[in-house]
Amino acid sequence: MKFLRRKGVRKILRNQRGAVAVEFVFLLPVMLLLTFGMIETVRYVQFNQKMDAGASQLVNLINQNLNLSLSDLNIIMDATTEIIKPFAGKNLTIIITAIQQNDPTIDSPADVMWQLGRNTDQNTSRVAPDGEGSKVKVPNLELKQRDQIIMVELFNEYTPIVNNKLTQGLIQKMSEVNYKRYMGRPRFGSFQFAPH
Repeated sequence: MKFLRRKGVRKILRNQRGAVAVEFVFLLPVMLLLTFGMIETVRYVQFNQKMDAGASQLVNLINQNLNLSLSDLNIIMDATTEIIKPFAGKNLTIIITAIQQNDPTIDSPADVMWQLGRNTDQNTSRVAPDGEGSKVKVPNLELKQRDQIIMVELFNEYTPIVNNKLTQGLIQKMSEVNYKRYMGRPRFGSFQFAPH
């Protein structure tokens, strides 16, 4: 009887059938977590690159022309939305601000000549929250008298693919409103338009 028991225990211990299935069950959640984590990381990096590209192209398109109409600016904002796709959702806010230095005194605030925005009911400008006619100090930039710059601000919310309890903290951090600010080069003289 003891001999059978020992032989049966040895046989069970030597039997490897099912070991692969057990290992697979333990590794599957880890592999899925790594896969979806990489997918979300790549998408978030792509989202930030598209926001940067959209802001810089918006400034570049405006700076190429001295005389733009309101409909031209709306077309340029539509182009920016196309650049940011597929991340340009209903929460995308675009704010364009023209800032001009009229005071010859060094370090004096500049004047907001005009401001145009799209979807501004959700977000307001961080550079010139009071809008047209206000005075602002342009960060990290020294303007000479009569210099004008175009400042673009983009607000957008990243929406992750995966949303569950495991990734809740990371997703909450990624879902916060993303803000991009881009300045054009200072140019002497003002633009020939003030959209209203």
